[in-house]
Amino acid sequence: MMKTHYLKVWTKQFDAVRRGAKTHEVRKGDKDYRAGDIVIMREFDPHASEYTGKCLETQVTFITRGGTFGIPEDICVMSIRPVHAAVDFEEVIDRMPEERRPHFMRSGHKKRQQEQQQYSDDEVDVDIDDDTNEDEDDNIGNN
Repeated sequence: MMKTHYLKVWTKQFDAVRRGAKTHEVRKGDKDYRAGDIVIMREFDPHASEYTGKCLETQVTFITRGGTFGIPEDICVMSIRPVHAAVDFEEVIDRMPEERRPHFMRSGHKKRQQEQQQYSDDEVDVDIDDDTNEDEDDNIGNN
């Protein structure tokens, strides 16, 4: 049975896969990766410490398991091929049947997220004390 896996991929590696220069993914072998599985690569910017919102949908074409060819036992190397170009993560999820979506993106959860966002947007009246000393701010971290 084909599975869908969601992986955080740093920008440099994400771009290499997008360009076609990188056709493999090295991961811990703690998930049951198999040829034919779909891997959704979510671009993560390590400098900003956040997801960019872009993703690539790829398919596993071959697996080399740990314990062979000098690969450590707990590692696997997946050969991958692009299925869809880099798009917004929400677009990929919207194309998927409900049962293949990650639990945090299923319709019930998505509705709760929208309600929570609406609640957060309503609470924007925040009183901020702006009596800061600019000289002190300029010297932070310059000791």
